[in-house]
Amino acid sequence: VRLALRAQSSGIPKPPPPGFLSAYRHGKVSAMYAIIEDSGSQIKVSEGQEIFVARRELADDVATVVFNKVLFVSDAEGEEDEAASGNDSSGTDVKIGEPYVDGAKVTADILAEVRSPKVPVVKFKRRKTYIRRKSHRQDLLKVKITSIQS
Repeated sequence: VRLALRAQSSGIPKPPPPGFLSAYRHGKVSAMYAIIEDSGSQIKVSEGQEIFVARRELADDVATVVFNKVLFVSDAEGEEDEAASGNDSSGTDVKIGEPYVDGAKVTADILAEVRSPKVPVVKFKRRKTYIRRKSHRQDLLKVKITSIQS
């Protein structure tokens, strides 16, 4: 118990809430999904899913975001039929980009502008009485995926 209290007061960062930035954990994933690239990170998305992406400068009247950097698109139809029948040929339509899938795009509605949980940053040099404490919060957009076009 003492160790846990000491860890809380010593500035050790708390982990983010479960599924904070992981797109896969935000709700149920439908059969059709895509992997998009946004701000250097790859995110697995499906229609109806709510995810967090890096905030960008947009006009005030813009309500949707279009992601053109689509790395992978899969329509997983027939996945249940394949398991039941034992066939190796699945009814999935898969498109893999080199590096991006031509003509594919993912559109999303903007729900809110939010900030991530605070992440403490500590710099110190041992035996020199030198310590600097700062913290950082990332600006994010909460979006809901409305359509995946391949």
